[in-house]
Amino acid sequence: MAELLFQQFSRFTRDIYSIRSMDKFFAQSEQQIARMLGCACCTIYLLDSDKSVLIESLAVGNKSSDLSANAEASEVPLGVGTVGTVAQTGETVVIGEVSKDPEWNHDMEAVQSQICVAMKVDSETLGVIDCRDPHPHLFDDELRILLETVAAAVAARLEALLWMDELDRINLTLVDEMSLREAVEIASEVKRTPFPDFPKAASERFLRAIDFVEEGFALWDNDERLVMLNAPMRELSGLPADILKPGLSFEDWIKKRIEYEQIPEIGSERQKWVATRVELMRSPPADPVEVQRNGRWYKLQYRKLDDGSTVQTVVDIDHQKAVEKARNQFTSTVSHELRTPLTSIIGALGLVHSGKLGPLTDDVAGALELCKRNSTRLLNLVNDILDQEAISAGQLRLDTEPTPIAQLIDDAVDLNTQYGNASGVSIKFTGAKSAFCVDADKRRVQQVFANLISNAVKFSDSGQAVEISFRLEGGLAAFSVSDKGPGIPDEFLPMLFEPFEQAERSDTRKVGGFGLGLSITKSLVEMHGGSLTHSSGFGAGATFTFTLPLAEG
Repeated sequence: MAELLFQQFSRFTRDIYSIRSMDKFFAQSEQQIARMLGCACCTIYLLDSDKSVLIESLAVGNKSSDLSANAEASEVPLGVGTVGTVAQTGETVVIGEVSKDPEWNHDMEAVQSQICVAMKVDSETLGVIDCRDPHPHLFDDELRILLETVAAAVAARLEALLWMDELDRINLTLVDEMSLREAVEIASEVKRTPFPDFPKAASERFLRAIDFVEEGFALWDNDERLVMLNAPMRELSGLPADILKPGLSFEDWIKKRIEYEQIPEIGSERQKWVATRVELMRSPPADPVEVQRNGRWYKLQYRKLDDGSTVQTVVDIDHQKAVEKARNQFTSTVSHELRTPLTSIIGALGLVHSGKLGPLTDDVAGALELCKRNSTRLLNLVNDILDQEAISAGQLRLDTEPTPIAQLIDDAVDLNTQYGNASGVSIKFTGAKSAFCVDADKRRVQQVFANLISNAVKFSDSGQAVEISFRLEGGLAAFSVSDKGPGIPDEFLPMLFEPFEQAERSDTRKVGGFGLGLSITKSLVEMHGGSLTHSSGFGAGATFTFTLPLAEG
């Protein structure tokens, strides 16, 4: 969260600081602010030279719906309405429901949420940023902090643009295109801050904003010296405030943490351990590193920025590790205590039922068949649970290879025909055979087919057919499984691919199953780089279609 906020704000600031045209600056600022906040409309107002009227610069969004402030007027008197009041007081105003707020109701039926923030350089107000949306309660504290931070950056850049316009007006030239940082410092007369690429006010707001996120966050410059860190990182470091000051080297950071016994597990390998951590920061791996400190697990990651500085994040994953351990123990128990004996039981029942151990009466044969069927049903549940757990934990791996489409379809029909025949339902392929191949794990694709076909059979009446079809969609092969059953109720569609969800939930439901098949099927298809969709009319059957990428060559 902290890194995302840093990147979002940094990208916005970098973009607007590269603009010299005033019109383009306003247009791009309003567009990016509206996009960052997820609101329908953003308008920037500027105070005129007399400081008595706010003049609308540009407006983006749906002005015809009266979302933008004063859609027909371009000026707002100081102290009038939300925009004028914010410009006068300098205080942010956030309205959750405009239509229900007696103080700020402007007879704007299309507007529900509104936030107005003053653009200030030091104590001087240059204008107001006004954002609006038709949905109520859009702007929470996080968006307020973000907009206040952005407003400080916009104000500083605006001041710099005005300064550069004035220099152009009197025919002065900026030597080597004076850096934006220098222009901002001259225009707003701010001192250098621990976050030098941002204006002072923006830096201060940004520092306060990232203290709200849960993970630890630190920024190190290209000389490996501390620039800034947030409150969670200060707490995680275990170091006193007088040490955690800008300029602290990363190596000294590590050594101080060892000195203050924050890393007791390193033992006597202190020098080697420090060197390893410094190298990790200098050449960070793509994936986070999991470390254990004082009995708790953390996820540590370093990322290099374009200017050579380094972002460091630390996330407490101790709870996640405990859940992962419990999951592994559960999976191990299910596998060894249930699947293994069930497999043996099913094998023994099959051997006895075959008559190879002696003749059986009809009653005994029927009882054995019932036991075998229910044992197989339970084994299928165990296998589904293990697959679901492996997918959730990211531990299921595919072994893909170019596989003929015709072979996949033929195998799907052959392997599921006996299951269909037991219910009086035929399985057939409709259409022409294809010479193309797909990149597929054959065993897992057959599992996808088996899940879809078994569902179709369960919801089909005796004498009906389940149809498999195929078509090409660009670089994808699309496979469809259709039935003529009752279809899927509309109220169940949002839960269709959720685990343990079934359209029939009563204890007396006619169709068996545990509600894991479609969830697993969707995950397996997506792991292949495809997608799973459905179409259904209640009472008119259902069709499930999944895609797989075509093999190259």
